[in-house]
Amino acid sequence: MACDDGQFIRQQDPYHHLIVTSSKVAEPKLWNDVDYYEAHVYPPDVLSAIAVLDDDHLNKAYFYGELGSLEDANPKSGDILHQVLWGSIMSNSSAAAQYWFWENVESNDLLFHYTAAQKFIDQSGYLKQKDMKPIEVSAETANRGPLQFAAGTSWAPAKLTEFTIKPSGTVEGLGGMSAYLQGNGKNKAMCPYMSFHVNYPAAATFAVEVDETTPDGARLEIKLDGGAAAAIDFGPVSPPQRGGRSGTGENPHPDAMLEIPGFAGQHTIRLEDTGADWVHISKFVLTPYAPGLAVLAKGGKDLVVLWVYNRAPAAGQTVTGKILVPGLAAGLYEVGWMDTHSGKIISQASVEASDGEPLAVDTPPIASDIAAWIKRPD
Repeated sequence: MACDDGQFIRQQDPYHHLIVTSSKVAEPKLWNDVDYYEAHVYPPDVLSAIAVLDDDHLNKAYFYGELGSLEDANPKSGDILHQVLWGSIMSNSSAAAQYWFWENVESNDLLFHYTAAQKFIDQSGYLKQKDMKPIEVSAETANRGPLQFAAGTSWAPAKLTEFTIKPSGTVEGLGGMSAYLQGNGKNKAMCPYMSFHVNYPAAATFAVEVDETTPDGARLEIKLDGGAAAAIDFGPVSPPQRGGRSGTGENPHPDAMLEIPGFAGQHTIRLEDTGADWVHISKFVLTPYAPGLAVLAKGGKDLVVLWVYNRAPAAGQTVTGKILVPGLAAGLYEVGWMDTHSGKIISQASVEASDGEPLAVDTPPIASDIAAWIKRPD
């Protein structure tokens, strides 16, 4: 939509329809003309991507009109669809994100994900609250486990290059991270480096996984507090093999991991690509770093909703913990826990909050993920 298209549409439309765009909102004239925004994005990490629009602090209604991952290794499982729904419900968007790969849903019997989410919205009273905003809720577990995360944007200029990784597992500004760390080519300014400020509670590792480079090659370097810590070269691919592994003209996929082990405390870790062209980073893994449970939450005057997930569900073990919810006024509250796959209520109980102190709520055993509400009794 051109910058003046919004005004033109309004002049032609006697029915006063709402005007929307999926284009970038960086152009002020475009942004001023639309009524709401529905972004389209296919990032490495959908949960990180959901944070992008929240971090932009937009002053109009928005949601993701298309969201999914081009790197979904098992679309039949519905795992990415599940993250799309529950991550966006807990975000500041005005509606749940729309999962783009709809052909996977009915053919793989994945409609139950939508049913469970709708039951949660109904049971919690989510739509009755008008002041709901994302809030930071922390978890405490007996042991710390791996923290895994990926960039919130794909081929796009990085909004940030400096990131703080809190002991809670929250990565500040993650939505502004680009998955493409640029080498010394023409696009260097898009993402010249990444710097992470960490605080390890005990000796642990920092690893970065790369799944793609260009045939021109790259060199990924890690520095710890300014000193060289590790590096890996992805040399140029000879002309007969420049089509990549599949022979279809794709870029080569090295599927490599670079790791620095055995350090604790506060440090700064810097990544830079000093080679010819970019590397695509599929994910970062810090082990151990964060509590075994992660929490996304949204709160209002009389209601808090939470989505709590196991950071390492592949391990096959349930995790229990304590959720610390800030900002609740003193008084009695109802806590309900719901299975996010079946929509069945697991348990309900009454708890009492005190002024000025976070409300501590014990979780049930969590194998993959669970949802909860904390609200004033009816």
